[in-house]
Amino acid sequence: MTTLDKVLQKQNLGLITINEHKKLGDIIDKLLDTQRKAILVTENNGELVGMVSESDIIKAVGKYGKEASEVVIHEIMTESLIVSPPLTEAQEALRIMSKNKIRHLPVVTEHGHMLGVVGVVELVSSVMGEE
Repeated sequence: MTTLDKVLQKQNLGLITINEHKKLGDIIDKLLDTQRKAILVTENNGELVGMVSESDIIKAVGKYGKEASEVVIHEIMTESLIVSPPLTEAQEALRIMSKNKIRHLPVVTEHGHMLGVVGVVELVSSVMGEE
């Protein structure tokens, strides 16, 4: 069975974070540069505090218009995250995501060490590759 740590490794989805005090324009650049759909947000001490996805950015642009690129990330990030440990099987992760109506799932160890974010597309690809 494929676990989330293997999905991250196979899809080359290493950890990418951004500080919560950066501006939305900074995260847009980072998303474009890395071809990611979501990025984990950290405090100054490196602790996970949220995530920003493409849909968060779309909502911010709708709310703030042209000034959206100057909005601070902590104002628009998703704070209440559902996370999963690295040894969670890909199919179980898809069930978690479906149940909670989310498209991105942060992978975090029991000690709070962030490993990355898996998305629905990567998980479906991994599950389909198992068959």
